[in-house]
Amino acid sequence: CVLQSHECLEHKEPLKVFCQEDGSPACVICMVSSKHTGHTFQPLQEAASMFQEKLKIAEATLKHIMSNLNEYQRKQEWLISGIQNKAQSFEQHIKSEFA
Repeated sequence: CVLQSHECLEHKEPLKVFCQEDGSPACVICMVSSKHTGHTFQPLQEAASMFQEKLKIAEATLKHIMSNLNEYQRKQEWLISGIQNKAQSFEQHIKSEFA
C-alpha cells in the first residue's frame, strides 16, 4: 500500500491502519496479506497522533538547542568585540609611543 489520496493503490481500499514494521499506512486487505504476516498494526489516527507528539518533542529540543547556540554566539561576539577594542587601544598606544 502506498499513500495516495487516502486510498491503497493496490486494493483501492481506504487506508485505515499503520504497519509499524514497514512504517507505512495500509488497508485492511493489506493487513491480512502474507506481505504483512507477523506485523504489528495500529489505527492510522493513533499513529498520526504518536508522530505528531514525537515532532513536538523534537521541535522543543531543537528550539532549546537553538536558544543555547544563540546565547553562545552572543557571548562570543561580546568577547570578540572586547578583543578588538583592546587591540585598537594597544595599536593607538604603540602609535603614540613612536609618533
